[in-house]
Amino acid sequence: AWRAHKQPANSSSLCHLWNQADGTVLTAGEYPIMRMWDVDHGIAVQDIPTGTQSCITSMAQESPPGPIVVTGDADGIVRIFDCRINSRSALVKTYEEHSRSVLNVQMMYNSLKFVSGSVGGDVRFFDLRSNDSIFMVQAHSRSEMASLAAHTQAPIIATGTQNQTIKITNHAGQRLNDIKYYSKYLGQRIGAVSCLQFHPHEPLLVAGNTDGVVAVYQSAAISHS
Repeated sequence: AWRAHKQPANSSSLCHLWNQADGTVLTAGEYPIMRMWDVDHGIAVQDIPTGTQSCITSMAQESPPGPIVVTGDADGIVRIFDCRINSRSALVKTYEEHSRSVLNVQMMYNSLKFVSGSVGGDVRFFDLRSNDSIFMVQAHSRSEMASLAAHTQAPIIATGTQNQTIKITNHAGQRLNDIKYYSKYLGQRIGAVSCLQFHPHEPLLVAGNTDGVVAVYQSAAISHS
């Protein structure tokens, strides 16, 4: 174990990306740099300026792992970095379309496309070859969005709120399902949603809630009303 960055003046979360293939971890947070670490030796091998003083709230890397890294920050700005380039020139593109803090960014498998979502409830779809988003879904408008997950191989996203609702939507903006209750053995409304994650290959969704329950939803719950 080691300290990835200096202790920030204010408490903040640390974002990281683990690349198992080359044994590196990329870290960022309330710092003006992203730092790449050699895990075997516990040493920093590259510092990449983030181009902002705002806190980095989410990071994603192309899959299979490659040199492209996407970040979202507390100002709602999404940035694209190419880690093959000299560190000070690694920032290659910026998108300023979210008006609220970015919750999550996620790249699609073997694709130049990625998804980002903000606290304001807007989910935007991007293609790295375009200078603007290619599509936008307003997933939530009555309450702040608390979590976002995108399936890396299927065209579906899941969004959750503190208002005890998970919405399943496809990339065309069509709502496929709303999840508001646990399965029958619990027989109660789900808690405020704090995190979501899809299985990388299967149509399975895991949801963590503030009531301490972790729920797994299978394809029938995701694909059908």
